[in-house]
Amino acid sequence: MKKLGYYLFNIVYYIFYLIPINKNKIFLIMTHDDSTEGNVLYTANYFMQKNPNIFFKSITREDYEFKKNSKIIEKVINFFIFVPYHVATSKNIFLDNIFLPFAYTKFKKNVNIVQLWHGTGTIKKFALNTEVGEIRDLAKSSSVKNTHLIVGSQKMVPIYKSAFQMDLNKIYPIGTPRTDIFSMKI
Repeated sequence: MKKLGYYLFNIVYYIFYLIPINKNKIFLIMTHDDSTEGNVLYTANYFMQKNPNIFFKSITREDYEFKKNSKIIEKVINFFIFVPYHVATSKNIFLDNIFLPFAYTKFKKNVNIVQLWHGTGTIKKFALNTEVGEIRDLAKSSSVKNTHLIVGSQKMVPIYKSAFQMDLNKIYPIGTPRTDIFSMKI
């Protein structure tokens, strides 16, 4: 059933694909951590301070999970209409997890998909190193679309390369946003 949803997401995405990209829009996918200390919002706040013309649209886990008493129709419309629209028209996409609908998405050449993985360390196996079967295939197809993978240090590069099956030239060992606060002067 989810796979059908990923197809539907992309059918709508490809309709909006014809609309030009808004270079001032950043789409945030926070399916794991939507707190202000999370990597995605922490990075978004930085960009907001640097350029007041940038604006953000986002999706969180709460926006698409169906729970008792949730507004199901609103969530369906948001996930299958508004999210594909914003994905198709954003110059930059920041995400904190693997977003499986992207397995079927072809992005325009000038779009940046920046993986700001929600974890800051590697004390366990994660991402593609934990998935199996069809879910692993979807996760890999989604993950290879990332144009940037931000990691904490040079020593983490091989671990994240394996976990995301990404080329080394797309992995940036510049530190993770949520740990930057430890190196800031007070």
